[in-house]
Amino acid sequence: MRRYWTALLLTLVCAVNAAGQGSVVTRRLERDFTFFYRLNGTVLDSTYMDNAQRMEDARQFFSAKAPTISWVTVSGWASPEGSYRVNSRLAGQRVESTRDFILGIADISPQRLSVNPRDENWDGLLDAAVGFDVVPGHSLVLDILRNNELTYFDKKERLKELEGGKTFRFITEKLMPSLRYTHVVASWNSYLVPVPGKPYSVALQSPVPERLMRPAVQAIQPAPAEDGSLFSCIALKTNALYDALTILNYSVELPIGNHFSVAWDHYFPWWHVGNKFSMQYLTLALEGRWWFSQCLTGHFIGLYGLWGRTDIQVGRAVGGYQVPTMWSTGLRYGYAFPISDNWNMELSVAAGYARLEYQHYTPSDDWSLLWKDPAGPQILSWLGPTNIAVSFVRPIAFKKKSAR
Repeated sequence: MRRYWTALLLTLVCAVNAAGQGSVVTRRLERDFTFFYRLNGTVLDSTYMDNAQRMEDARQFFSAKAPTISWVTVSGWASPEGSYRVNSRLAGQRVESTRDFILGIADISPQRLSVNPRDENWDGLLDAAVGFDVVPGHSLVLDILRNNELTYFDKKERLKELEGGKTFRFITEKLMPSLRYTHVVASWNSYLVPVPGKPYSVALQSPVPERLMRPAVQAIQPAPAEDGSLFSCIALKTNALYDALTILNYSVELPIGNHFSVAWDHYFPWWHVGNKFSMQYLTLALEGRWWFSQCLTGHFIGLYGLWGRTDIQVGRAVGGYQVPTMWSTGLRYGYAFPISDNWNMELSVAAGYARLEYQHYTPSDDWSLLWKDPAGPQILSWLGPTNIAVSFVRPIAFKKKSAR
């Protein structure tokens, strides 16, 4: 409260001086800040790009200027590579996230802060493409973006068709990261009491805004790991369909670059009910994936290999099956999308060749012995569907220290 009384006292002093020396000259000043967001991210992350410095600059500014600030506006955009519905939601949530950050560092009333979600940042994409002439099919890209007769959906589809998809992949990697941001503009009044005989140029000067009302967009690549900035992330996941069948499992996926990732799957149920029902199941799988848009988001195709063994017992009527060795290899296709700020869902299906060796056995009347079938071990192999997954995915970001 002391800062408010100080600001009020200064205003009164200016008014008193004005009464004796002349009218007060009022100047409206502005300072703005820009914060960047991750793909599908709605949390203001200090480890992303140069957000740490931007957030610290904002803290220092609002700490000093909060009592005099008359209005704050927060606008937000999403990059236009996804669906409009998702992008509209992302822009709105990013604005709210930045609003919460500003209210957390500035002693200002929420009534003096307005939000302005702006959906997809097509103007920013055009600005970035104009200044980045190494974009494949550069002139065609500008023609599409400048064609006001096309809907945004049509523009997106035509961009995807250029150079067999190479152009859109380039835009997604090089230009899109700089289009996901929020822009904060704080405004306040500066008062000058003219002194007779002195020029007007002695008025107080405002800090130079770092950007215009809509920041100039440049091509920004995700910060490389060598400089100690964020090294993508890992993803932890579980296949809910197998969990529902008591086949507990987990998977770890590590992105390598923007489009390739490696996933490790482990299925490990190990339980029994008395000596009549049991499931001892162990499989390990390794899979390489190619993501068409960006790792952990959108469509992907993968090549997998699997090895495992199992022992299942289902009462006396069915008996049990021992599988000392099974293996499979094939292809997987899937799609991943966000379902909340911190969780994704991944849907996929795999098909390929599978082969297993199994032995059927029957328990004795008192369940003390297991009798193997006289026919001995059997071989089962097939070519077709091998796996289906509905997985909950938790991406976890981390930093990789620079080697210095």
